[in-house]
Amino acid sequence: MQRTRRFFKLMFWLVTSGLIAFCLLFGIPFSSGIAARKVVAWAGCTPASFDMQAVCPAGSYAEPFVPLSHWFTSGFAPLVLAVNFGGMLVAWASLCVALGFIWWVLSVRHAP
Repeated sequence: MQRTRRFFKLMFWLVTSGLIAFCLLFGIPFSSGIAARKVVAWAGCTPASFDMQAVCPAGSYAEPFVPLSHWFTSGFAPLVLAVNFGGMLVAWASLCVALGFIWWVLSVRHAP
């Protein structure tokens, strides 16, 4: 039971730190533009210019990152992050809560 509790503790901290890192990386204005441009470049999209956003092939995983890669919209990074990734962030936070709850139940149930 100790191994299970440690496993859920590790998973909780890994998933939570991943969520925090994602939000900091793509939610801070202007630094999110740098990170989003990297993601868009890795996906093989045409890069953004001063007056035009990046263009990705249809169905590309980088499409939600395109607004963040443009210099103007990167100033609104928290809003763009919430609009483009809101559902994913809610699911990710729910997973953090579920893992934390399981870890807490196991800790309380088998407390020394």
